[in-house]
Amino acid sequence: MRLLSLFVISCLFIGCQSSDTTSTGTEQSSPAGPTMETEESTTEETTIVEDIEEPTEMVEPREIEISAYINDPDTENPTNVRSTPGGDVVLKLETGDYLLDLSIVENGWFKIDGNIDNVEGIIEIPGGEGWIHGSVLEVGSRNYGGQELLLYQSANEDSKVVYSFSNEEYFHLKDVDGDWALVSAEIDNEKIEGWIQLEWLCGNPLTNCS
Repeated sequence: MRLLSLFVISCLFIGCQSSDTTSTGTEQSSPAGPTMETEESTTEETTIVEDIEEPTEMVEPREIEISAYINDPDTENPTNVRSTPGGDVVLKLETGDYLLDLSIVENGWFKIDGNIDNVEGIIEIPGGEGWIHGSVLEVGSRNYGGQELLLYQSANEDSKVVYSFSNEEYFHLKDVDGDWALVSAEIDNEKIEGWIQLEWLCGNPLTNCS
């Protein structure tokens, strides 16, 4: 009887050791660790690639002489006049007819020369200096007699013609360089952009510039 008891105890002891060994071996062979490292490494590489941005070309401020009026596509909110290009808002203009004389252009922003003309009078800019973005500025063409006008790829007549028109058209103002303006519009569901001589543009919303 004693021998039988010892035999049973020995079997139970051996069985426990085998179970512990099997359990330890399973934990060591688990692939969870290496798989997670690989995923983290891949994610990190993707993030680095996505963070790379193409450099933006910055253009030095240029003195200009052109008039324009406000035609803000966002008719539900006032048009902002800012202290500097992209700076603090110093004036909000409700929908209306505003005539602006512009004196400097800097990366799509235009400095207002003096005050703002309105049918109700003169609007003074707080602080005496205001900037407005070209996307809310508009000019019209002066081909009142049906003359054919051309938009060029660059600010010279030797460059490629990108668009021609004989009807009066209205453009947003994007840039000015010397006697040329870069303008854009959507005409007949087509987006148009090109350079045109300043002499063919009118910045008065109430009358023509003949």
